[in-house]
Amino acid sequence: MMRSIATLTLTLLLILPNGLPAAETASSGAAMVQARTVVTERLASLGLTSEQALERAALLSDQEILDLAAQPDTLQMGGVHRETAMVMVAIIMVVGIVAVVSLV
Repeated sequence: MMRSIATLTLTLLLILPNGLPAAETASSGAAMVQARTVVTERLASLGLTSEQALERAALLSDQEILDLAAQPDTLQMGGVHRETAMVMVAIIMVVGIVAVVSLV
């Protein structure tokens, strides 16, 4: 856990904006660190490891991070959800059974 926190802190320090006035960097930098932390924690709560969450968050633009941090519950994993997959399997089984029965 400490390694994850250290990795997160180091990553966030590396992505802070450079070349801005000190006061602006401090305020916007702190907001971005907090926003990236919110997004990273949300990704981790969805089943990613800390490292995977950091990698995915690093791919997002600052604006995307701010948007997602404002509404973290809108962030979901891609792919097919388990319930959807189960319904699809059930439908395929019913169609298969109907096809076999109609042949007999």
